[in-house]
Amino acid sequence: MAVSGDAVNYARALTLMEEWRTAPSLAMAANRGPLSERVVRLLGLDGAAGRFRVAGMAVAVTCLAGAMLAGNAFLGVAEAALGSKASANREQAVSGLAVVEVQASGSVIVVRPGDARTAAKHFASPEQAGKDKEKKQDDDQAGRKESYLEGMEAAGFKNLTADELIAMKMQGVTPAYVKEIHDLGMKPTVDELIGMRVQGITPEYIRDMRSLAPKLGTDELIGMKVQGITPQYANDMRGLGLAFDPENLIGMKVQGITPEYVKAMQALGFKPDTEELIGLKVQGITPDYVKAMVATGLKPDVDNLIGMKVQGITPEYVKSMQDAGFKNVDVDELIGAKVQGITPEFIEKARKHGFQNLTLDKLTALKQAGVL
Repeated sequence: MAVSGDAVNYARALTLMEEWRTAPSLAMAANRGPLSERVVRLLGLDGAAGRFRVAGMAVAVTCLAGAMLAGNAFLGVAEAALGSKASANREQAVSGLAVVEVQASGSVIVVRPGDARTAAKHFASPEQAGKDKEKKQDDDQAGRKESYLEGMEAAGFKNLTADELIAMKMQGVTPAYVKEIHDLGMKPTVDELIGMRVQGITPEYIRDMRSLAPKLGTDELIGMKVQGITPQYANDMRGLGLAFDPENLIGMKVQGITPEYVKAMQALGFKPDTEELIGLKVQGITPDYVKAMVATGLKPDVDNLIGMKVQGITPEYVKSMQDAGFKNVDVDELIGAKVQGITPEFIEKARKHGFQNLTLDKLTALKQAGVL
């Protein structure tokens, strides 16, 4: 008490020391008296009331100490149970991953790595295991995938040279493409296959075109594809009464003959075939030109139209010749006059020199003789 300097603090210290004991027992004072009397004496609690309060305090302290001891004991038992279960789970989980050793000192833990693959297999779910199996099968199939050369040999091209293989590979000629072409009944050569592939000829294009002309060959297909002839274009032309002929289709497409051009010519009363249509378009004969010629009273056919256009006969020339007095000339006479250079100016000049009632034949003779 001399050290603490306070009786109350000294009594509290004695009480706490008694609580710290793991096996509590009744403490005795220096004079062998009970601890409770010593505390009462130190606190100056005399009398029945004091003793009652001391007794209550002692009971409270004893209950508190008992509760704390019981709680500590229960907590220790729970920790021991949970610790053993968690330890067992951890040991089971890491059995495939690591080996844990605790040295004798208890302060050093050595962890040795285990087989990670074994652990991965242990923790893998059935779904993951199935995916791994499928991946392994895919890898095995990829490993067994045939080479480009083997694929070409299987497609029927054997003993190919290095240059042929390289050219086919560079142009995208695949074994699958070759097989599709063969399935259509075609047996193209290496060069033909490369040409077909370069021009973008697909099995679908071949089927569509062959539905219009079953005997189309590779050269014809390549030629039509080069010129941009589609199945729709070929079908439209056939619908206008034109026969499906690869060469004529190519010629019409080259000259820019469209279904609309054909319809316009047919609406004017002409029924040209593909060769005539090509001739008309080559000479630049348009539906408007034909309308203007018909408006002059002429009734030209396709050959007449081509002949007049070749000689540069325009609707204006026809009208001027008619105004010069040649109203009933036919197309052939007009073409002959134009070829000889008979113009309205030449006719007027001849008339000024006294030549009247000249026919086109006489005018032509004067022109050829160089009289005027």
